[in-house]
Amino acid sequence: MSAISAPRKMLIGLVLDMSEEKVPDVLDLVMREIIGYDEDEPPLTEDELRGIAIAEQELAEGKGIPFSQLMRELGE
Repeated sequence: MSAISAPRKMLIGLVLDMSEEKVPDVLDLVMREIIGYDEDEPPLTEDELRGIAIAEQELAEGKGIPFSQLMRELGE
């Protein structure tokens, strides 16, 4: 097993110590940084976050089509 880097250990510690009340705020921040949606756009709903998690799991299991591939196929 590979060693865990110091920054990753620090991040894991922060997440494990986080209060339940802060989790939605942090998820929103992470989604905004990763997806890059506009500040004026309303935060993702629980259903949207759950849908994203399901889609990521299905992609990891090879059950779905990545969005980039889907867009290429639609453009053909």
